Amino acid sequence: MSKQASISQFSQTLDPKSYISSFFKCRNLSQVHQVHGQAIVTGLIQQLSIANKILYEYTLHRALECAGALFRGITLKNQVSWSSMIGGYAKAGDYLSCYSTFREYMRSGIRPDNFTLPLVMKVCRDTKDLVMGRLMHNVVCKLGFSSYCFVAAALVDVYAKCKAIDYAKQMFDEMPKRDLVSWTVMIGACTECGNPQDSLDLFDRMREEGVMLDKIAMVNVANASAKLGAMHKAKIVDDYIRKMKFPLDVILGTAVIDMHAKCGNIEFAREIFDKMREKNVISWSTMIAAHGYHGEGEKALDLFRMMLGDGILPNSITFVSLLYSCSHSGLVEEGLRLFSLMEEEYVMRPDVKHFTCVVDLFCRAGKLDQALKMIEDMNIEKDAGLWGGTSRGV
Repeated sequence: MSKQASISQFSQTLDPKSYISSFFKCRNLSQVHQVHGQAIVTGLIQQLSIANKILYEYTLHRALECAGALFRGITLKNQVSWSSMIGGYAKAGDYLSCYSTFREYMRSGIRPDNFTLPLVMKVCRDTKDLVMGRLMHNVVCKLGFSSYCFVAAALVDVYAKCKAIDYAKQMFDEMPKRDLVSWTVMIGACTECGNPQDSLDLFDRMREEGVMLDKIAMVNVANASAKLGAMHKAKIVDDYIRKMKFPLDVILGTAVIDMHAKCGNIEFAREIFDKMREKNVISWSTMIAAHGYHGEGEKALDLFRMMLGDGILPNSITFVSLLYSCSHSGLVEEGLRLFSLMEEEYVMRPDVKHFTCVVDLFCRAGKLDQALKMIEDMNIEKDAGLWGGTSRGV
């Protein structure tokens, strides 16, 4: 028997499903190469399900050159083949290749599915590419995917990130059926585009229509209420959270703390913070900032010391909160000490937000000359907010 016939006979005895299960044992790219090599030798690479699985594994390990070579070698591609390659480019940040491969997909005559479209929309969202987003909208309508909640919600998210809230509202209103994800995305979109009242109106509509919100949706609602700063709205949101018995975990708890603090109830915000069983650096930074914009700089500094005592290391946002607190409480020396501490102890390079806080600190204390000198000596790009702070020292 010839060697080629022997390999062919051997490949027929292999179960493709068993072979695919071997991929779950691949922990690195080298092992994927080995399995790929075996598939070539046994001839199983000719089976599309095997080729697609190897293609997916290459994209998972971000081996895009290997993935691209395999992809180009697949003669009869299906939806899985195209989705794997497009998704691989998207996840790796190779957006041009993602777009060009999607264009090839559209020209191939194979109908894109409702899984691939959101992959491309995510790229539109991340790059804030409104032109491509509008093109994707046309594709969605042409293919009849407008009624798919997941696809429509992805488009709403694209428009929100591109600050095209009118397009987002139009897409949302035209949806024949809305699921919880669609509502949640739209609420977040309105808040992100500076329309928190619209977000809370949607919250009211959801309750009127009997839509049950989950914790993720409530985070968006709490953020909208915080932006609006209306205490009576915060109470409605808080009552709903209590009614649904949502536990105040790190994410929801932090959002509720921020909401109550920005709506004027700093005492209640601190009470919630103190009762939280688990806190991360964002929770601590949010509460520090809350004390800051209520003029309670000393409490903010005390909380920072408690945070360090709990073994939580500060990040860039923490120092913005601390410097803001110092500037609004006239704590010049403490603010300057913290500013130095950033680089000296925590090896963090200050950005324009930190410099803006220090400039504001000087100006509020009547030290305009020091503020101007700091601006002149800065080696980072200056923005309007930085110069705006100097008006307080005039």
